[in-house]
Amino acid sequence: MCIKIMEQEMEYIYAVYREGSISKAADKLFITQPALSMAIKRVEKRLGEALFDRSQTPICLTGVGDLYIRKYHEIKHLERELSNQIHDLQQSQKGELTIGGTHFILSYVLAPVLSKFFRQYPDISVKFFECRADTAESLLIEGSIDTYLRCDGCPPALKPIGPAFTDHLLIAVHKDYVKRYNLPKENFTHEMIQNNAYFHDGCFNVDFKHFSKLPYLVPSEGNNSRRRFFDLFSQHKVKPDVRMEVEQLATAYYLADNGIGAALASTIMIKKNLGHNLVFYKIKSPILVRHFYFAGRHNGYISKATSKFMGMLSNYYEE
Repeated sequence: MCIKIMEQEMEYIYAVYREGSISKAADKLFITQPALSMAIKRVEKRLGEALFDRSQTPICLTGVGDLYIRKYHEIKHLERELSNQIHDLQQSQKGELTIGGTHFILSYVLAPVLSKFFRQYPDISVKFFECRADTAESLLIEGSIDTYLRCDGCPPALKPIGPAFTDHLLIAVHKDYVKRYNLPKENFTHEMIQNNAYFHDGCFNVDFKHFSKLPYLVPSEGNNSRRRFFDLFSQHKVKPDVRMEVEQLATAYYLADNGIGAALASTIMIKKNLGHNLVFYKIKSPILVRHFYFAGRHNGYISKATSKFMGMLSNYYEE
C-alpha cells in the first residue's frame, strides 16, 4: 500500500478520535462524511477489527482503536525526533519546538523570552498548545509536544530535563479588606513586588490566622495553584470560604482588584499587572513557593532547539 495513503488514513482516524464524531471530523478535514466513513471501514477491514464503538455518543475507541492511536502518536513523535536530529547533525539553525502550557505559563512566563528567542533563532519554528497542566502531561507522554513546565513531582512516564524558574505565591487582597478584616498593615505594594522585596525571609511574613475568614477566588480543577491553596488551608486545619471558582489565575487577580474576594497571585503575574487596588501578603510556607522545571519523556531526544530555549528561559529568570 502507498505510504501516503496510509498516512492519510491515520490522520483521518486520529481526527475522528479527537472530535468524537465522524461528521465533525469530516468538517475539520474538508471531506464528505461518506468518504471519511469509507476510509475508516477500509482500515478496519484490513485490520480485521473495529477501531470505534459507534454505539456510543460521542463514539469512542475500541481496544484495537486505542492501540492504533497510541502507535499514531509514536510515529508522529519519531518523525519529529528524526527531523530535529537531522537538523542537529547538519549544525543547522533550523528546527521545531512544540511546547504545552497553561494560560499563565504561555502569557506570563514564556512570552517575554519568545521575542528574544525569535530574534536570535529566526528559523526555528515554535508552536504552543494552550492547555491545563494535566492535558500537557498527556500530550507529552503521547509525543505531541516536546516539553512543558511543571512544578510538582514528575510522573513515572516523564523526567525533569532542566530547571526553569522559581515562582512565589502571595495573597492578594483589595485595600479595603485591610480595615474591614483587621488585616496587618505589614503588606507589600505593587512597587515593592517589582523590587523583589518579598525575597527576603524576614520581610513581612504574616501569620496565616489573619486570612482564615476572607472570601476567596479559587482556580478550577486541574490548576496547580488550586491544589496549593487547599493544601495551605488543610495544613492549618481551616475550611476556606470559597466565594467563586474561576478558570484562570489571571481572572482571580482582576476580580480581587475589584474587591470580589482575595486570591493567590504569582509574583511573576503581579509584576506584569498593576492591580491599582491591591496589596499583597506573604505567608512563610513551602507550599507557596513553586520550583518549575522542564519535563521530558524518558529516552526522548532533546533537540538543540529545545535546549536553546530552555537555557534562554532559565537565564532570563535567573537575571
